[in-house]
Amino acid sequence: IAQANEIGGAYVTYSQSDEISAVLHPNTLMFGRRPEKLASIAAGIASAEFSLCHGSRAVFDGRCLTAPSADSVLDYLSWRVADARRNSIHSAAYWGLRHGGVSPRAAESQLKRMSQTDKLALIAEYCIDTPDWAMAGFMVTWGDFDHIGHNPITGEDVPTTRRREVVTTIQRDTWRDLAAAALAEAK
Repeated sequence: IAQANEIGGAYVTYSQSDEISAVLHPNTLMFGRRPEKLASIAAGIASAEFSLCHGSRAVFDGRCLTAPSADSVLDYLSWRVADARRNSIHSAAYWGLRHGGVSPRAAESQLKRMSQTDKLALIAEYCIDTPDWAMAGFMVTWGDFDHIGHNPITGEDVPTTRRREVVTTIQRDTWRDLAAAALAEAK
């Protein structure tokens, strides 16, 4: 969320595990859209905010992807969501084996030969409950909300609209609609 606020042009931010992907508005001119500058600033914001929130030092890296179209952004996010799910399934299965008494080396060896379906069965066998945000991450978009404001000049309460972050835990098949709506709004 700090990245979405600090990088004024970020209108979709996706996070999973230790990775944050911020999608900038096509009209964003921050730092002349220089990829190396945007990547370093984003990594710095993530590192500082995480360190302050958790009371211990954390360091994030950064990279930039130039996408020629909204469809390319959706393809990129699709790859990141699939990767998050694959990694989360592997991790949950690994820790299921470890808690079952299997050594680290034997757990990795066993998992190399297992399909995703087999890993999911192992997770179910060990009753490992992995929350949705840990399996697929979460997305931050912007939303408009009705608000009653106060006009100090006239003394009247007036309806207005406020814009703020909306944090959504990614469900397996719903993230694409959320991201597509945010991308369409940015046109």
